[in-house]
Amino acid sequence: KTWRGRATDEELRAARRIAAELGFYQWDDAIAAKGADGARYHFGVRAQAVWDIMADEGLCAPSSAAPCAQPYAFLCHDAWQDADSGEPRSRYGVRSDQLALFLIAAQEARIAAMETA
Repeated sequence: KTWRGRATDEELRAARRIAAELGFYQWDDAIAAKGADGARYHFGVRAQAVWDIMADEGLCAPSSAAPCAQPYAFLCHDAWQDADSGEPRSRYGVRSDQLALFLIAAQEARIAAMETA
């Protein structure tokens, strides 16, 4: 590994904004199959929202520019051709383990700032 070091102020600001986006959701296909009362609740973020927050802080290109090169491994975009229809398909995602560590770093920085204030 080549170590870059701690998160920048822009990255910490983005992480705080992303943490504010955390919430419960249900998968649309699960609602269609099981109904709103039968589909389980998941907890996380909307990948496009995370991507757009990072872009708003000047850290990557906006999600509308995908597919594009961007430096954060917790942001994912996959594109493919549908095998049956031949239609182009795409999906946004996040790598939850890496995103969680990013959010923890922001929380730790926030706590440290409060302790020194």
